[in-house]
Amino acid sequence: MNRASVWKLVVVLSAFSVSGCVSASTYERAVQDAMQARLQNQKDEETIKDLAESNKQMKQRIEDFEARLRDANERLIRTDRERVEARDELVKLKMDREQQVHKIRERLKTSQKQLEKEKAALETEASIREKSQAQSEETKRRLRDLMQEIQGLLDQLEQSSK
Repeated sequence: MNRASVWKLVVVLSAFSVSGCVSASTYERAVQDAMQARLQNQKDEETIKDLAESNKQMKQRIEDFEARLRDANERLIRTDRERVEARDELVKLKMDREQQVHKIRERLKTSQKQLEKEKAALETEASIREKSQAQSEETKRRLRDLMQEIQGLLDQLEQSSK
């Protein structure tokens, strides 16, 4: 029973006791009902106290969970920020690497072109040397032939002068 019911019962009992027309058994039953109402009221008050304590504990647990959730959110934000920074650094390193590879490729192309030019120059020089050597050999042969001819002429001249 709640408090309102208890008060109603007390008012009814008071009215009967004042009027004096209540039998003893009715009065006894009313007193027992009032006692039961008091006991129920005490139980209800204890339940209210227990529920208030339980509510207080639940609120504390909620506050603890909210604090842990805030901490977890802060860690998540920090971790996400670190992830973004690491990703940005990785992208920068990748771009730097690609730039270095591009520069190396450009230097390689330049070196290859220069090497091809040098190779062509060496081939030209070798060709010129071969021609020069061939011409030199031809010139030497001609000189030998001329020398032999001159020697032959000198020999003839010497023999004709004798």
